[in-house]
Amino acid sequence: MSTVILLIGETGNGKSSLGNLLNNDNSFEVSDNFKSCTKETILKSGKSDPSISVIDTPGLLDYSGRDKEHYDQMIKIIKSVGRINMILIVLNYEQCRLTSSIQYMLKFLCNVFPTNFSHHVGIVFTHFNLNNVLKDDDDKRENFINKFVPEIMEIISETTREPLFKAPPVFFLNSINNRPLEQKDEHTKGEIERIIANAKMKNPI
Repeated sequence: MSTVILLIGETGNGKSSLGNLLNNDNSFEVSDNFKSCTKETILKSGKSDPSISVIDTPGLLDYSGRDKEHYDQMIKIIKSVGRINMILIVLNYEQCRLTSSIQYMLKFLCNVFPTNFSHHVGIVFTHFNLNNVLKDDDDKRENFINKFVPEIMEIISETTREPLFKAPPVFFLNSINNRPLEQKDEHTKGEIERIIANAKMKNPI
């Protein structure tokens, strides 16, 4: 059976680009601006590796009054698949915020998967330029981990009423353009491999 990865996050954070890297093809339409191309929940399997399937969801700022319709469709897709191995919270490294929309989505999914939800969560920072980070005296990457990981853990723990869990895996990669995986930097390639390996190790929920 395929390994299924669910992507959630704000419009412009690079969910569809990440989905293309995970599937190693151009399954998902990608926009060059901050207007989302993803208007509905979409399930795609990789062409080079059909054992990986990615569920891309609409940008959370795009719901504009259609929340129930989008959530209902997401649940329908999840039920049709029957399994989720990993849920990735996609954040933009350059403009990182844990918005109320992301928090609401986390709580929603906690109620969909009330047991062991925390063990299937990962955090991905996209738009990550390794060259810039190496020059960053404030160690922005470490600061982000220290800030956002505990916040996400707290939200999940409070919603599921499970004790605080081991910190979820965190990944940093460059998804600024829609170049295929083989044209990405070695760091990004390594992070995609880590995501897939993590997802494959998790029992589905």
